[in-house]
Amino acid sequence: NDESYFPTLADSVMKVGENGLKDFIINTFNQSAHVVGLRISKADREALKVDSLFTDIDESVSKYVFKYRQNITDIENADDIIKRENLLQWLNVNTDINVQVNGFSDEHEYNRATNDTIIQFIDSIPTFQRSKKDIIKKGYLRPEMMRAIKIVKYLYDHGIAAERLSGTSMMYKSANKQEALENMKCTLTLDKYHKSPSLFEFHYGKKPTPAPNPNPENTTEH
Repeated sequence: NDESYFPTLADSVMKVGENGLKDFIINTFNQSAHVVGLRISKADREALKVDSLFTDIDESVSKYVFKYRQNITDIENADDIIKRENLLQWLNVNTDINVQVNGFSDEHEYNRATNDTIIQFIDSIPTFQRSKKDIIKKGYLRPEMMRAIKIVKYLYDHGIAAERLSGTSMMYKSANKQEALENMKCTLTLDKYHKSPSLFEFHYGKKPTPAPNPNPENTTEH
């Protein structure tokens, strides 16, 4: 309410050192609920190319198609790399969405694709329990499955739970080179997870009441 406020504020700000500021950010600011906004001039935004770091993401991710060269199972195209990152962001935001990666290949491609890291990954995931014994024994995958599993592994490595991930594979027969190129791809199937109610909930519209504990004196509270 008076002029003394401003010099006092200036003095207190000047006393803040780098270490003190870091401690405040880590211990106080970062731990509290808050919203941070950034204002930047149009010229600076264009010069720094900030807009290229953020892409609009919506349900169109379900239409993504990842394309591959013959006998190649890694994503190489820059646009496809961005699509993969968008898919990851979409799944992080929509935690009730599961994704199935559909791998495809052409009959003219090699029928074996080897990658020790992918084989170890399959061996470590319970979701692949039924198929992993045969895969580990063979030590290779067909290219269509290798393409799908590499995308699945990318998502898993970046925090998407294995229960939300699955893969399929299919080989196509082509009549010409153009058809062959179209067959070397991965597509996505997004599915909203719905938890099925129990039979009791289905019939009565509510969860059953837990039975009373016959030995309440043995109950331990946590």
